[in-house]
Amino acid sequence: MSATDAEITIPGSIFSHSVVEDPGSATGWGVVEGVVAEAVAVGSFTPARAHPISGFGELHVSTSIPGQDQRLSPYTDNERAYAAGFIEAWLTAPEIHATGLNLHCQVNCDGR
Repeated sequence: MSATDAEITIPGSIFSHSVVEDPGSATGWGVVEGVVAEAVAVGSFTPARAHPISGFGELHVSTSIPGQDQRLSPYTDNERAYAAGFIEAWLTAPEIHATGLNLHCQVNCDGR
């Protein structure tokens, strides 16, 4: 996050990360911690182990950024949809990887 980025404080907000444009990255998008004014999408994820009663993780993603008028957004619907998928993948990648490792061992585990 640059010095010009303004983090938005939202009381009771469930969001922990923002997708922003990052021309230096291969995809043109990047993820920063917090909710920032120029966010295209925001999201948060709490893994299943944090919810012992339900056993399900919680993923929250939004392209309606608090404090932004979506009618004036410089981003197209396609860009916002892509950013929503980007933050979902970024937040859940460790859990997906762990699931893949566990499944591989159950299907083809030779003890090594």
